[in-house]
Amino acid sequence: MKKVFIGIDVSKKWIDVCVTLDGKMMVHHQFDNNKAGFRKMISWLRHYGPLSQWLVCMEHTGIYAQPLWYYLTERSITYAVVPGSVISTGLEIRRGKNDKIDAADIARFTMRYADELKPHRLPAQVLRRLKMLFAYRDRLVKAKMIISVPAAEASVFAAQESKEMRTDSSSLVQIIAARIKKVEKLMLQVIYSDQETVRVYQLIESVPGFGLITASYLLIITQCFTTMCNSRKLANFGGVAPHPHKSGSSIKGKDRVSHLADKKLKALLSNGTGSLIQYNRTIKQYYERMTAKGKNENLVKNNIKNKMLHTVCAVVKRGTPYIDHYKPNWQNKVA
Repeated sequence: MKKVFIGIDVSKKWIDVCVTLDGKMMVHHQFDNNKAGFRKMISWLRHYGPLSQWLVCMEHTGIYAQPLWYYLTERSITYAVVPGSVISTGLEIRRGKNDKIDAADIARFTMRYADELKPHRLPAQVLRRLKMLFAYRDRLVKAKMIISVPAAEASVFAAQESKEMRTDSSSLVQIIAARIKKVEKLMLQVIYSDQETVRVYQLIESVPGFGLITASYLLIITQCFTTMCNSRKLANFGGVAPHPHKSGSSIKGKDRVSHLADKKLKALLSNGTGSLIQYNRTIKQYYERMTAKGKNENLVKNNIKNKMLHTVCAVVKRGTPYIDHYKPNWQNKVA
């Protein structure tokens, strides 16, 4: 039984560690965010109980936390990684913030939700490389938009005054666009370097609406569909699963999606939905039929997103590529 609840707040230079013992005592200490600091932390924690009684939890802080993840994994120390939004939702309102308070909150969260925390598992190296390339491409796309949008607007409203700026912006946009294509090629090389990753990638890409970017993001967030392959959970994660919105007789609203979702996945699914409505015969007919009945356009698009995730999960579980069973109306009549 876990008796030593450890909350860790990770920052760039150091980690703040807070220990709660059976909810009766709380102690705090700060260590450097490097291997020497991690060794000191483990030595300090041993004073409060054996390793078998530890339950370690930390907030997800991206690359700053990765050295600690690797260190704990190498020493077979089980730990959980939880998004900050989940921790703040699970505790009462806070009136103040610093690293020590954050570590204490994580420790209290760990003790309160000990039976629900799941051990964190490091993704495979190929997925870690893919994640870094995906994030880099994301930054390049944003940089391209930051430069190209003002230049396009200036060409309409101030063409003479912005001539030099637009010329320079155009050359920069071309350079960034070339870099984006290069990164996308590297992403494909990383995917094809691993047999299991490329197998799952090809299954995802066989589903209409999924290209390199959306498929890569699904590989990253599901760790090649090893940590999340349930279609309902994935739809919840992407914010496309409807939930009831009712409370007695005072609130009787329609089912709606939650704003607590992975906005990146939702945006990528929106791009795929737009492409399907324009080019896929089955989806186009469904969209036109539903909107003709008076259904809200956003509701119909959300249904398509939901169907996309359910389909891709079914294809990955089955292990065979997607098959389009669409038949034109004249073929159905002949049959």
